[in-house]
Amino acid sequence: MRCTWVSLDGVRCESRAWLEFDHVVPRGKGGDHDASNLRVRCRSHNRLAAEQTYGQQVITRIIARHRERKPESPAP
Repeated sequence: MRCTWVSLDGVRCESRAWLEFDHVVPRGKGGDHDASNLRVRCRSHNRLAAEQTYGQQVITRIIARHRERKPESPAP
């Protein structure tokens, strides 16, 4: 298992960490959760795809909103 992102010159990402499912057709654009619409991307390339689809400012706002909602971990 590794990121499936491939650069324009044909070099595939080597990342095997922080892997996430990415929708080929984004859910916000009508894509579904069917296996044929999913691919594996590292967190960085998943975010890159989202920014290319929706714009960097939109994604930055969404991530900030999610972080605000996330409860803090209890102190050890």
